[in-house]
Amino acid sequence: MQQTMLLTGLLALLLALPQGHVAAQDERELRAQRSEAQKARNEERRLRSQQLADATRELRDYARELEPEYKREARAVDTAFQLEEVKLEADSAARIAAVKTEFQKEWTAAILGRDGEPGAERLQAMEAKAKAYGDELFALKREAAAEVHRARERAEAEKDSLREGLEEKVLARAAQLGLSRDYAPILAHPIGGELTRQEEQWNEREEKEVVKIAERNAKLLAPYRNGKRLREWERANREEDFRLRWEEEAERQALNMQHEFYSGLLQPAQADATAGQNLMQRAAELAEQERLIQIRFQQIRRENSIKRREEKKQILEA
Repeated sequence: MQQTMLLTGLLALLLALPQGHVAAQDERELRAQRSEAQKARNEERRLRSQQLADATRELRDYARELEPEYKREARAVDTAFQLEEVKLEADSAARIAAVKTEFQKEWTAAILGRDGEPGAERLQAMEAKAKAYGDELFALKREAAAEVHRARERAEAEKDSLREGLEEKVLARAAQLGLSRDYAPILAHPIGGELTRQEEQWNEREEKEVVKIAERNAKLLAPYRNGKRLREWERANREEDFRLRWEEEAERQALNMQHEFYSGLLQPAQADATAGQNLMQRAAELAEQERLIQIRFQQIRRENSIKRREEKKQILEA
């Protein structure tokens, strides 16, 4: 009986040994498969990193190669504009000089021809003539500035077109190099039924890594993708600045003409204490109004500067 039980136990032990051996063998094979898969993923990640580094370097080199030609063409546009600007300014200076000469003749004749008129009427007539002259002179200066502004904007538009061509070439090369596409994560897949903790962590890192790759590529390409929008924004700002400048000039020029008129009359009026005091008071009032205009427009420009700083940041980071 004891011998039978002993034989049965030994038989059970012998039957159990191959099963444990198979399980251990299966576990070693799974570890080996997981290790090989991890090596493959590491190699794939290394190749991806190398590819991205090479592509980034090649794109930057390509963009640098395009810059000299763009700058040469842009300089030619600037030179053409500068020559046009010189001609426009000379033409406007000639027109303004003619108006000034004519006014001096009329002003002298008006003074000499009004000696017998009462002081108040004479002053009113002279002030009206000075205002008409100031308005005409201001209109000439504003139109001259507008001509130069339009010429400058035409030159800027031409340079913008050149820049846009460069950006399109860079973006096309970026697409060829794979820098504008989305990268899929290099994920671990279950071997033996489920992911190990190490494989789960790998996948989590990969999901984050492809987001970082997209962000780096977007930052690399942002100057070329956002260039057109930025230039359109800058063009709108220049138009607004030009309009604002001449709104201020329009308000100030009317006061300046009156200030110059009363300042010119102030010295002869010193003989009459009352008249001199009235002219001085009027001149002081005009100077104060001009200071208020300057303060108001300075505030507008400072506010615009703050707003534009944020707007530009949003464009560049889009």
